[in-house]
Amino acid sequence: MMDTAVYYIPGRKMLFRAPGGSNIKNTSTPVNLSEQLREDAHKGFKEAAANLVENLHAQLQLFRDKIKPSL
Repeated sequence: MMDTAVYYIPGRKMLFRAPGGSNIKNTSTPVNLSEQLREDAHKGFKEAAANLVENLHAQLQLFRDKIKPSL
């Protein structure tokens, strides 16, 4: 799980947030446990980061659309 939040510091307001997650399942045997855990962690991080970027783009577009009338 990864999470990004964008704040407006002077107004102390959160503008938007975007989560990213991954559901990598462990399929290792006790013989290669540490190598498989390392590989799963790397895959999970990459998947969560990619998911976070997609969600961040979507939330940013929603934010832009929301503030457009006030500009």
